[in-house]
Amino acid sequence: MTIPAPDARLAETAASCTPTRHRGLIALILASSLCAQAQATEVYVDPVNGADTNNGTSTASPLQTINAAAAATAAGDTIHLICGGTFRTGNVTINGAAVVAYGSGAAPVITATQVVGGWTAWAGHPGVLTAYVNGPVLALYAQGTLQTLARTPNIDAADPYLHNQNATDADSLVVPSLSGDNHIWTGAEVRWRRWSWWWETRPITDDDGAGKLSLGADGRFHDAFTGDGSAFYVDGCLALVDAPGEWFYDQPTTTLYLYPPADARAGKPLVEVVTGTACFGCSGATIDSIAFARIAGSALKIGKPSMVRNCIFQDIGDDAISSSWDCGGSHVSGCTFLDVRNVAIYWLENPGGPGGTIIENNNLERIGMVFGYGGSGSWRGAGMIINKGKAVTVRGNRMVDIGNNGIIVGAPGVIVERNVFVRCMGSLNDGAGIYVCANAAIIRDNIVLDTVGNLDTSHWWFPLGHGIWTEFLSDFHDQVIAGNTVFGCGGHGLFLTNNYHCQVQDNVLVGNRLSALHVSGKNGKAQDNRFADNILVAIDPPRRLTFPENIPANWKGNDFARCIDAGDASDFGHMSGTTLVASPGLTLISQKGKHVDDPLAWKAADSWADPDPKVVRAVSLLLINDTDAVHEFPAPAGGWHQLDGKAIAKGLAIAPFRSQVVVRTGDGTGVPPYILASGIDYRAPAPPSGSGKPGKH
Repeated sequence: MTIPAPDARLAETAASCTPTRHRGLIALILASSLCAQAQATEVYVDPVNGADTNNGTSTASPLQTINAAAAATAAGDTIHLICGGTFRTGNVTINGAAVVAYGSGAAPVITATQVVGGWTAWAGHPGVLTAYVNGPVLALYAQGTLQTLARTPNIDAADPYLHNQNATDADSLVVPSLSGDNHIWTGAEVRWRRWSWWWETRPITDDDGAGKLSLGADGRFHDAFTGDGSAFYVDGCLALVDAPGEWFYDQPTTTLYLYPPADARAGKPLVEVVTGTACFGCSGATIDSIAFARIAGSALKIGKPSMVRNCIFQDIGDDAISSSWDCGGSHVSGCTFLDVRNVAIYWLENPGGPGGTIIENNNLERIGMVFGYGGSGSWRGAGMIINKGKAVTVRGNRMVDIGNNGIIVGAPGVIVERNVFVRCMGSLNDGAGIYVCANAAIIRDNIVLDTVGNLDTSHWWFPLGHGIWTEFLSDFHDQVIAGNTVFGCGGHGLFLTNNYHCQVQDNVLVGNRLSALHVSGKNGKAQDNRFADNILVAIDPPRRLTFPENIPANWKGNDFARCIDAGDASDFGHMSGTTLVASPGLTLISQKGKHVDDPLAWKAADSWADPDPKVVRAVSLLLINDTDAVHEFPAPAGGWHQLDGKAIAKGLAIAPFRSQVVVRTGDGTGVPPYILASGIDYRAPAPPSGSGKPGKH
C-alpha cells in the first residue's frame, strides 16, 4: 500500500505563516514525516506458498504465518493476507498496523482449527472412527460444519430433551426414566435450562442409578431459581456416540471418537478440531475484509481505538468481537456475523475515556441459537451487549434469529437507531429485541419484528418476548423512545416499567401478544413520563410465529391482546395524541386488571390517561419502510383507509425506518403480517440452527 504524502498546499501554508528563523525547522520536521511514511512496511502472507524465512515484502516472497507478520510490523504498517488462504493461528495481536486482503477470491480465513488425520475404525462400533489428538478438543467440524458433542437424547429425537421433576434443588436433577442406567453418567455433563432466561453447563458428580443426577458447582449461575419441567440433555460421554455427526474426546488417552456425519460416511471427511481458546487481537489497528471462522473462544478482541470493517465472523464458540477497557472511539462496520454461539459483539469500554464508538451497518444471523451452548448464566447469546461505554452509537444493523436479547444496553447515553431486529429471544424467554438496563438511552427509528420469548425447554412460565423493554430493577430515567415500529412480539410491544422522566413519542406498536404498551411501577412513585402521538394496535389473534410453547394450563399470564396494559403506579405522567386501534371485540385498555373500553372512564380513573384519544375499531395492516430512503407504497388492494378515514388512492410515501397503519372494515382473512419496503420476507421458512428445535418460521 502506498501512503500518500501530506498535502503540499498545507506544507506551503505552514511555511508562509511562520517566522523565517523557524522555517528550516519546519522543513526538517516535514521531511522527517515524509521519510517515516515512505518507510512504512508492506508485508504479504501466503500460508501455502510463503515461508517465514522470506522477507515478506512482496507477493513473490511472502511470509507463511500471521505471527511472523505481526512480529515484523509496527504502527502504520500493513499486513496483506492472500485471498482464499486459511491461516491457522494461536494468540496474536496486531499493534497499530492494518490487516487487509490481497488477490482475488474468497476472503482470507483466520481460524483456530487444526486438521485431524490418521483415522482408524473403532472396534467398539463399526461406524465410529478414532484418531489421536493432543487436546482438549473444544469443538469439531466436518467439512466446515459444527458437529455435535455426543448427547442424549439425540438431537433428532422427537423430544431432544430430558425434563426435570425436581423443583426445589438447583444442584440435582430428577428424571425417573434414567433409572437403571448403571451409574454411567458420573463424569459427564448436563446442559440445563434451569430457568427461563439462562442455560447452565454443569458436571455430573454422581449418578445414583435411580434417576437422580447430582451436579457440581462449575457453571452454576448464582440465582437459586429452579423449575419443575425445565429441560436438559446429557453430553460428554463416550457411551453416547451413537448417531452420525456425534463425537467425544477422551482426555486420558488423547483419543478422539467421531461418528462421521451421514453425508460423509462414503469417505473420510475433512475434520478440524479446536483445542484452545486462542484469540486474535487488534490494538489501535485496522482489520478490513478478513474472515474469522471455527474458533472456540472469542474471535477478535479490540484494544485501543480500532477499525473493523467488512469482516466475516462465522462459527464462533464465544463472543465474535469483544473489547478491552481502552477501546473507546472504535468503529465496527459492514461486518457479517453468522452462527455465533455466544454474543456477536460484547462491548466494555472505559466510560471515562474518549468515547464515540460506532457500531453500524452490520448483519447478524443465528446468534446464540445452539441451545445449551454459549456459556452458563444470563446475558449470553445476545446479538450485542453494550456493557459500559461513553456515547456509543449502534445504528443501521440487522439482527435475525437471536437467541437472547437483540441488544442489551447497560451503559448510559447509548444511541440505538435505525436497526432491524427479527425473531430475538429465539432460544430463551424474558427479554426483548431492545433491552435497556441504563439511563438516558436514545432508542429511535428501530424496527422490531416477532420477538419470540421461546418457552420450549423452559419450566412453566409465561411469554415475555417484548419488543422494547426498559428494565425495572433500578429507578432508570430519561429514556427517549421515539419513532420505533414493533410488530408481532410474544410479549408486550413496549414494556416500560419503573422508569422516570421518559419521552415516548411517535411509536407504532402493532399485533403484540399481550399489549402494545405496558406501563407499571413500584412504591406508588409518580413517573413523570411523556407519551405523545403513539399508535397502539391490538389484533385478534396477535400475529405471532409458530414456535413450540411449553405453556401448561396454570401459566401466570393473560393471553389476550390489548392496546394498553396499565399496572399499579400513582401517576405514569402525561399522555396525548394517542391512537388506539383494535380488532372488533378486543379490549382497549387493561387498567390494574380491569378491562376498560370507554376512554372517558379511563380518564376518570387515571389522571395520566390521554384525555382525547382517537379510537378505531377495524382490521389493520402495517406498512414498514426498512430502507434508508423515502419509499412510495402502492395503494394496497382491498379498501384500505388511513387512520383519519381518508381513502388511499395513489399510495403512501413513508419516511426511512418509519411505518404507517392502514385500516379497513371486515375481518383479517388474507391480510399479510406486514409489508416491508425492502421486499425481504423475514417469515419465510429457514432451516433452524443448532441443537434445539426453534420451530417453524
